[in-house]
Amino acid sequence: MTKLKDGTVRLSDAEHGALVEALRRRTRFLSNPTGGDGITQQWTGLGYVKDYKAAVASGLMEPESTPHRGCMGWWRLTERGARIIAYWFGQGFNFEKIESGPFPSNLIPAEVL
Repeated sequence: MTKLKDGTVRLSDAEHGALVEALRRRTRFLSNPTGGDGITQQWTGLGYVKDYKAAVASGLMEPESTPHRGCMGWWRLTERGARIIAYWFGQGFNFEKIESGPFPSNLIPAEVL
């Protein structure tokens, strides 16, 4: 994550990919993506430690339980990551739009965070 001079934040490709997948998973597998389990309690990522390393280091996601090298695990959003997902959701992004393209921008306004 890089803060730009105008206060905007640019997500790295790895951070962006993890969060786009979290939004896709939230809207694909939940009948009401704005209700139900809190977004920071739902498992919105599935993958290896290396897949989520950047998102965890930036405080956007965390493991659901202690991750083990070489094993896939579940990951969930932190409050900070959830704000970005909510911002994209407000822009009309859901699994249908993500799966057909384009992806949401990796530029996040400072007021979102």
